[in-house]
Amino acid sequence: MPQNNLRAISIAFFIFGIIVFLFLGGIPAIQTFLASTRDVHVLHGIFASPSVGFENFRDLFDLDVFPRMFSNSLSLSLLPAILAIVIAIPFAGIVGSMARSKVRSAATIALLLPAFIPDIILAFLVSVEPDSFRSVMILLNTIRPAAICAFVGACAAGLYRDKGKSVLHGAVVGVIVGSAANFVRFLSTNLELHTLFFNPSVASAAETFDTFSFQRGFIFMQMSTASMVWVFRTVLQMGMAVVVAVIVFLCVRTRADESTSRDISDSEQNNLAGVIPGVLCALAFVASLFIPVAFGSIFESAVLQAVGNSVLVTVFSAVLFGIPLFLFTVWLCTNINKIGALILMLLLVAIVNNIIGEFLYYRTLGLFNTHLILIFANALNLTFVLPIAYLARLKHPDITTFGKLMRSLLPYLTAFLGLFTATTWGSSFSQVLYTTRVNDWGVSMLLRQIMTFGQLSTEGLIFWISIPVLVIAAATVVVFTLMDKDVTPAP
Repeated sequence: MPQNNLRAISIAFFIFGIIVFLFLGGIPAIQTFLASTRDVHVLHGIFASPSVGFENFRDLFDLDVFPRMFSNSLSLSLLPAILAIVIAIPFAGIVGSMARSKVRSAATIALLLPAFIPDIILAFLVSVEPDSFRSVMILLNTIRPAAICAFVGACAAGLYRDKGKSVLHGAVVGVIVGSAANFVRFLSTNLELHTLFFNPSVASAAETFDTFSFQRGFIFMQMSTASMVWVFRTVLQMGMAVVVAVIVFLCVRTRADESTSRDISDSEQNNLAGVIPGVLCALAFVASLFIPVAFGSIFESAVLQAVGNSVLVTVFSAVLFGIPLFLFTVWLCTNINKIGALILMLLLVAIVNNIIGEFLYYRTLGLFNTHLILIFANALNLTFVLPIAYLARLKHPDITTFGKLMRSLLPYLTAFLGLFTATTWGSSFSQVLYTTRVNDWGVSMLLRQIMTFGQLSTEGLIFWISIPVLVIAAATVVVFTLMDKDVTPAP
């Protein structure tokens, strides 16, 4: 009976999650598909614009820059995903092999800290020359996925070890699960980071499907062309979602057959070696945030309004982000061994990240130049659903009640909620797209204006980006370490 109740709860959560997804991501996706087959004029709207069939797609393939866009998109997204796996597996294996303790929990969550570094801080610290643009961008685009993969891999490796299974196997499977969303989005790049570094001198190496769609849609207002590029990229990514789901399914399915013999005994543990990767990640994170603080003073009245805007948008974005994340995670956790559930979840991951559809949708709703549009645009992020569901189910394979499920997933839900909150605080890209009024900007947007145009004072802005992110990260580390309790192997 408890199992039946949990199944009913998961189905209800899934239905509510789909409703939220349709409102935040589904309708914009439908509008983008329609816009790709029409000659859209922004003032007329999609439905009043004439249909042109697949003419826009033929025009895309005829563009001289199409091969270059495809190549750049592939290299600047797929290579970081591969490099992230290479980096993450040894880090995850070393930390996951530690004896079960709060020290291991702290070292594990420390692996995630580099992912908290805002893109605008990286842009502030790093100078890119035209001849080194591709290499630097690949490395910068590797930081966040490598940290996420290492964290998920270390969590899985530790749970495997606690159950008497292979630490290395756990690390590899965890890293694969953590990297699933990266490979699904194998043609999507970090558009905020790219636009921060983009200039005419690097155009040949920087032009991707995302930058092309952004320029055509928001600079030249060619919404049909921009929509068509998103559709082309997304259809390919939906195909990749099926392939990745099958790989994840095979990894998840085989974990129950893993040998129960320990490969590392407690007496052989070297806790110091396990702590080192976590300490290195924590030091890199703290240094990245503190170095820029030297460039600005602590308090400046001019930034108080921007700080207030950042607080408002970040808090409500985190709340709204948590709703579909929680709903879908509960559902997927109870269906993690079903290939259909994995395919559906990764298909949803492939569909979101749609700046053109969101712009058309929210403009129709009259939300442009409001805080609400920033909250909606930030909130829909489903990339963390699979890792959380996998780790929660791995921790308690015999979940039969909603209470046990909550105790199992809360540590991982907290970790990724903290990561989302920090990255939202440091992000400015949604403000670039949807706001034009200075009074609505947050501190990250003000800093972006300084870096781009040099028209505003720099005083205090770096502090109000770095220190809040540091506080959020510290709170995440403490809460995760306290909540990541010992797990008793299932009989």
